[in-house]
Amino acid sequence: MATVSSDDKVFGQFTSNLRVLAIDTDPSVLEFIKKICNECGYEVMTCTESLRAAEIFRDRKESFNLVLMEVHMPNMDGYEFLVNQKMDVHVIMMSFDGDKKSVMKAVKLGACDYWIKPLHEDRIKNMWTHIVRKSLSENKMQKNIVGNLEDDGDDQRRVISDDSTFVFSSTVEIPREVDNVGESENCGRKKARIVWTSELHRKFVEVVDQIGPANVVPNKILELMNVPGLTRNNVASHLQ
Repeated sequence: MATVSSDDKVFGQFTSNLRVLAIDTDPSVLEFIKKICNECGYEVMTCTESLRAAEIFRDRKESFNLVLMEVHMPNMDGYEFLVNQKMDVHVIMMSFDGDKKSVMKAVKLGACDYWIKPLHEDRIKNMWTHIVRKSLSENKMQKNIVGNLEDDGDDQRRVISDDSTFVFSSTVEIPREVDNVGESENCGRKKARIVWTSELHRKFVEVVDQIGPANVVPNKILELMNVPGLTRNNVASHLQ
């Protein structure tokens, strides 16, 4: 009889325990989300009214660990939802509005991602990656990973991009904030930090799963991920 490894059990929890609250005024969008969630074995509740969704979330917030919400909702939009709800869950904003200011506003208010419509099946299937880091930190496997970390003296992170003007989310470019230095021509910028998109994080998790938690070291992960611009320090920081 085949046995299930501890790694398989851990990674299986990321998907089997996914409980989603989807909020959108468009029933067809909710039906699409529900269809993909059902295929993946995710629990999902849908709602077409933001105020009703906020009420459901307040009363049953322990029942969800991920929220999908259309930004431009009547009565209470996605931004207000982020501000008003004290949430310990990941929130993904959705919209046809791909304006950088809209994306940045959602991210600043706490959204973990911003999906540009029309929605893609793969994004819904892989949205569990947003809770991977939290799940890892609560699992004994994280202790094995941290125990294999090597000392690293370089704390600087950088953006994986040829264009230093933007950092990247999983769907759009997000302008990086610039420090105000008065009338100086050489505007100072905040230190660039790598943005772990859902795709990049998924690749990271796949590599960790491939080599096993007992053998995890930054250099090995970096080699197998093979992502241009990614540094050993980026990987080491992401493991912690």
